[in-house]
This record gives sequence, C-alpha cells and structure tokens, in this order.
Amino acid sequence: MNETLQPVDTDLLRALQSDYLVGGYKKDSVYLAQVRHSVNQCTGLFEITDAYPPSDGVFHLSMTTVTNCISQLGIVYAGLLNGLKMKSNEVYVIEYNIRFLRPINDLKFIITASMSQNRRKPRGIIYTMKGEVQQGAFCYEVTFLFPIGEAI
Repeated sequence: MNETLQPVDTDLLRALQSDYLVGGYKKDSVYLAQVRHSVNQCTGLFEITDAYPPSDGVFHLSMTTVTNCISQLGIVYAGLLNGLKMKSNEVYVIEYNIRFLRPINDLKFIITASMSQNRRKPRGIIYTMKGEVQQGAFCYEVTFLFPIGEAI
C-alpha cells in the first residue's frame, strides 16, 4: 500500500498530546517504603507522596509509574536473592508484559513478586519475575538480566 502520509500541524499535535506524558509524570514522586521477602516471594509497599493532578480530578496509578515501581522491586529482590549489600551494575530489561485489569486510585499500593525461573549467563543472571499490583488490579511478567560480578 503506497499511502501518502500527511504532516500534522504543530498546534494540533500539541493539543492532542497528553500533558502527563509530555512532562507531568516528572511530578510523580513515589518511594519504596517497605519490603518483605523470602526465597520464593517478595512484597513491596510503595507510597505516592506527590502526583501530577489528573484531568478528571481522581488520582490513578499510571503505567509509567507502576512499571518503574515493578522494576525497582525486581532490582531489590534480585539483590536480596544474591546476598548483595548494594546495587553495583545496570539491570537490563529483556521483556516486559503487563495487564491493567482495574484502576488503582490508592496512594499506597502493594506489589507482589516471585522469581519463576533464572538462568546463569556469563554477564549475570536472567530472571523472570511474575506478580501483581494491589491484589490483582495489574498483573505482570518481566524478564531481565541482573549483572553481578560473578553469577552465582
């Protein structure tokens, strides 16, 4: 199909964009308040301390914020599983899948995680982490490379 693409006027482009995605997400402030873990499971309590005001007036946890929180919990959990005292290298995401089943309007939310498999590689350990956010409101699976000095 040889279809000619038409340019979009700059003013129209600005008017159609999400203010949140243009930069509002930078105003979101969230921190990992508490972690509990075992070899088989990890839970993290996250708290939103500041959020970009939503256009409908009702806070809802965004995809941008929650994917960062899931990633943060995965990094901490992998570090704990490997007995690390601090993160030393960059973690690389290989695959990220998430389903949003219902909105989360709470400023505090819990993410649960379990590492369902791992593979040792010369560059580190590849983990697949599965879990949910706020009792099944969101469900996710993420595969990432966790570099450590020497893969255990």
